[in-house]
Amino acid sequence: MFCDIFIENNYKKIDILYTYIVKEEVKPGMRVLVNFGTSYRVGLVLFVYKDYKGEHFDKLKEISDVLDDEPIISEDLINLGLWMKDRYLIGYSKAFAPILPPGNLQKIKKEIKIEKYPSGKDLEDLNSIDLGKFYEDMDTFEKNIVKKIRRKGYISYVYTPLVTVKPKLVNFLKLKDNFDIRNLEKLSDKQRETFDLINDAKEISRIEVMSKLGISYSPIKSLIEKKLIVEFKKEVNREVDHEEVVENKITLNEEQLNAVNSILETDKVVSLLHGLTGSGKTEVYLNIASKVIEDGGDVIVLVPEIGLTPQMIDRFKSRFSDKVAVIHSKLSAGERYDEYRKILNGDVKITIGVRSAVFVPFKNLKMIIVDESHDSSYDFHDNLKYDTIEVAIKRIKDKGKIILGSATPSVESYYYAENGFYNLTKLKNRAKKGAYLPETSIADMRDELILGNVSIFSNELKERISEKLSKNQQIILFLNRRGFSNFISCRSCGEVIKCDDCDISMTYHKINNRLICHYCGKTKVIPKVCPSCGSKFIKEFGVGTQKVEEEVNKLFPQARVVRMDRDTTSKKDSFRNFYDIIKNHEADVIIGTQMISKGFDFENVTLVGIIAADLSLYISDYKAKENTFQLITQVSGRAGRASKKGEVVIQTYNPDSDIINYSAKGDYEDFYKYEIEERKVFEYPPFYKLVELEFSSYDENLTYKWAERFLKQMSEDINNINLKVTNFIKMPKIKKINRTKFSVKVRPRDLKLLIEGLNRVIINCKIREDKNIDLDIEF
Repeated sequence: MFCDIFIENNYKKIDILYTYIVKEEVKPGMRVLVNFGTSYRVGLVLFVYKDYKGEHFDKLKEISDVLDDEPIISEDLINLGLWMKDRYLIGYSKAFAPILPPGNLQKIKKEIKIEKYPSGKDLEDLNSIDLGKFYEDMDTFEKNIVKKIRRKGYISYVYTPLVTVKPKLVNFLKLKDNFDIRNLEKLSDKQRETFDLINDAKEISRIEVMSKLGISYSPIKSLIEKKLIVEFKKEVNREVDHEEVVENKITLNEEQLNAVNSILETDKVVSLLHGLTGSGKTEVYLNIASKVIEDGGDVIVLVPEIGLTPQMIDRFKSRFSDKVAVIHSKLSAGERYDEYRKILNGDVKITIGVRSAVFVPFKNLKMIIVDESHDSSYDFHDNLKYDTIEVAIKRIKDKGKIILGSATPSVESYYYAENGFYNLTKLKNRAKKGAYLPETSIADMRDELILGNVSIFSNELKERISEKLSKNQQIILFLNRRGFSNFISCRSCGEVIKCDDCDISMTYHKINNRLICHYCGKTKVIPKVCPSCGSKFIKEFGVGTQKVEEEVNKLFPQARVVRMDRDTTSKKDSFRNFYDIIKNHEADVIIGTQMISKGFDFENVTLVGIIAADLSLYISDYKAKENTFQLITQVSGRAGRASKKGEVVIQTYNPDSDIINYSAKGDYEDFYKYEIEERKVFEYPPFYKLVELEFSSYDENLTYKWAERFLKQMSEDINNINLKVTNFIKMPKIKKINRTKFSVKVRPRDLKLLIEGLNRVIINCKIREDKNIDLDIEF
């Protein structure tokens, strides 16, 4: 037998599969120990087969050892990784990086858990037996005995991915078995009280005993010395913080019931749940998840922002208790370790997390729920080149269903729903009685300037803020730009202060009085004179969230103000703390970027002010209008979510813009009709697929040379489909790396042929062999 294995690495040239000879049973997903070059490495088996058709048979090595006797990665996740490699034209390392267990692939501990005596009686209170090196050193005969015992159900395996942390062990106390009752004589009052508490509890942590009784360790130590109790280590989970909420199960309204039935009964894999803000989409998720779990299935719930997880966690944990795991980047290494183990070992039925949670190792996955499915965080990012929704659909296909929930669905997903590719269900009304969409007004900032108002707030917004504060109601002020001002510029020559490593203007942050590059993080002091012309007239231009905060404090000194942006939410518990502060009405004015535009449900927020609605409207992106509509509509939806009347003030320099007006009315249908026609005329998705190819290098000339060489090779290797290619574009330099890109448009039906063709081009032009150039492809 032969097997092809994947060895985790960061080098493009060796990011391939390696073939080894196998003389014992091995399956895809198992780890094997192999002689790799001059050392031994652990590899993951991806393929096993009988006939070897490659060259150099005489040079093939045998596998040194099979480390597992069952796969640590399931077949469906292996297939998903292989599909991602081919679909996104990436290497094995990038394709499998989000799928592999946390920590080092080579370090996964296996334990034997004893399930029952041969007589059939269940065993309790038996620790697992750590196989570790012991199992790996067994000979084949001994391993076969273990396998037979396991097949008969007497033992099971528990897999623990090893990371830099270990299970959290806490000192526990319990009564000593068969202790001498005579030792109970002559106990002091504190010793007697301690003994009684431990006796009642059966098992209790040492710290809890000391806390409850207000004692030192001395009485406990005395009881141990008298051989009445024993102290031992016990593993406990690091529970992810959430608020204990006892949720009253809400009776679904007619719209919600119809949505639940539609999603459960459709024969389509994907259901688009189009529900306006506050329409009760989460309650629909909860009811569907409950039915899936009742039928034995597992559920993944994806949210776009870490900031949304506290609210979603609270809702799901109040309904499903300890059957919920949480996965996101703000977890500590220990918390991530414990959450992954719970999923891997089947201790939970629901996982809530950001996009990487789509890969959690559920064994009976039946439903994936994508909340705020329009959000850009589900798209391609940095080194993890995948479209979360596309991956979710691929993973769930033929075994379950996926829900895309949004008040502002992407134009593409709505097009697929309108044309019957997706199941479409709608929630047109707010779920809470007395809750209606807010009243929206547009403030023309051009008129404000004519009237002499140079403040960042229109007179209307200032009046509304003052009114809401007097009523003890809360206000959200939204600006999708952090920092104090956009950039520092010379008024004499127009020079803009840029980052030394990136071709990007630096943002002024007043809190530490420095310029910061939002791409590489580099900082510098504000120059006293212009580095170009020597002028002293250096000035801040534009406005950021810090400037808004300063202005609110100046105009409304009595208001309690919090600011939510990337600068203030970098710490582990930031989102939970902000969530609690706002929910408990410990803040009157909440200032934030797009992280406050979605998901938050606070009954006392009655006013939303959108400081600069035009910011995202004219950027160079075919999705600019869609993104603007989504942002304005989503943040507007934070107002008036209960019985209190909600209001929204949209500040703009383009009050006649169709997009601004569609947003003000919350009119998705009219926006969609407008946008889909424009996409059709200009040949953008969903009518064409857009593929971007970016060439990056420290050498600027090399990016152009490779772009030209690649395009020339494309004309030779891809001549069976009609391609529309854009001009080369020089992108801003980031971290001293130069970038050149061009885009290709292709009909959706030809996308598969294009991917196959691009793979041929990559091989034939040998771009992966040049260590001085990197190619990134985004679909």
